[in-house]
Amino acid sequence: AALVRGIAWNATGTVNYPEGKAPQFIGNRTECALLHLLKKDLDVNFVSERKSAEQRLFYRENFSSDRKRMTTVYVVTKTDEDGPNFLKELAKDAEGADADGAEDGDEAAAGEQEAAGGGAA
Repeated sequence: AALVRGIAWNATGTVNYPEGKAPQFIGNRTECALLHLLKKDLDVNFVSERKSAEQRLFYRENFSSDRKRMTTVYVVTKTDEDGPNFLKELAKDAEGADADGAEDGDEAAAGEQEAAGGGAA
């Protein structure tokens, strides 16, 4: 579930599948390739996954070449995981570090932040 959310919720590109034709990538080709992986190899409908995320979106800062970073923050509810509601940050950083400076693959790279009453901690 975390891989699907990380790709579908934090990608701004999309992939169209016209009947009888090759997929059409719209947006960043790397993001589109990951979305295509979700659909074709993992049988995940990334469009419906994104629609479920729209209600949870707390904040988004689109990728910028100057910052070399994109950030998406969404609300995780009690029905998603045990415990209180909290905010989870998904970040793409061209330098290979997350918002906390942890290198890709570190457990700290999850970017989870508890929130009191829906605000950032």
